[in-house]
Amino acid sequence: MGRRINVRGVSGSGKSTFAKRLAGILDYEYVEFDAINWQPGMVPLPDEEFRNQVRHAISEEDWVADGNYGSVRDIVMGRIDTLIWLDYGYRIVGPRIIGRTIRRIVKRELLWGHSREGFKTFFHRENIILWSLTRVRKYQKMVGETFASMPAESIRIKFSAPAEAEAWLQALEAEMKRT
Repeated sequence: MGRRINVRGVSGSGKSTFAKRLAGILDYEYVEFDAINWQPGMVPLPDEEFRNQVRHAISEEDWVADGNYGSVRDIVMGRIDTLIWLDYGYRIVGPRIIGRTIRRIVKRELLWGHSREGFKTFFHRENIILWSLTRVRKYQKMVGETFASMPAESIRIKFSAPAEAEAWLQALEAEMKRT
């Protein structure tokens, strides 16, 4: 396993949950790009500030980061040695993103310690559910191209189903406990 890992997938694929677990198993720092980008009131950082904060967050060794932001792709790709892709289709992502959004609204969960989704989420022009579902194919193409263009010595792992990812994490966890 590499030391600088980026987990990618469309919103609702479970990349944050997967990346947190992986970081815990490996005892690596966890970096969440959404937590860096989204400020109170769901206001994004200006691009240059976001780039600087991501550059700082991944400047050390031994980290697992989750996110697909195009504005920092060059920085991330220049640092990673492992790319993990949660390549799940509509049948998996759709129910997950809808359920997650409803749960966050009903339970009034804080996102990144400072923002909440509300019922207006469903009627906003940048609705996270529609945003996610309209990007499944785009992300499949984009991450597929990224996989193909990575250096030969890079580690590339692709999961097509949550059960595959879960089995892999469990096997890694068992291996880490033995060592």
